[in-house]
Amino acid sequence: MRAGAWTVPAIAVASAAPAFAASGANLSTSNGSVVRATGGNQFLTATINLINNGTAATTDLTITFTVPGLTSAATVPATNSGWSQTAINTTAGTVTFTRTGSQISSGPPPGTLSSVFTFQRSQNGSTTVYVDADPGSGGVHYNPPSGLASN
Repeated sequence: MRAGAWTVPAIAVASAAPAFAASGANLSTSNGSVVRATGGNQFLTATINLINNGTAATTDLTITFTVPGLTSAATVPATNSGWSQTAINTTAGTVTFTRTGSQISSGPPPGTLSSVFTFQRSQNGSTTVYVDADPGSGGVHYNPPSGLASN
């Protein structure tokens, strides 16, 4: 399975829910962005706004990012209560965060969760960041299919 791509700078992306009915959690997003720090810095900030359009709450929500040249990652504490970093592989450039707090409820109206993550890379300049949000229990993953314009 291929994850969707995001590139920098930040531009909002819209993603419709899949055209099929799903039981369980079904993730989509209202928008998401990846912003590179000014001055060609090696730091990226990713904001993801998940929406659960499914019939059940998420159960074991995880988000895995793939960042070329990844050296470290963290959540932004003020906005991310309940997330913990559960795996990082700097060789592969992947980092996984698991939601240890409350999950995203089902609707109607759909449940939502906005989260912010930061990454440090070994190089400056533009890059593409891939993301895969998994609601757990066989629900529908969120993999943004289109990227953002790169500078």
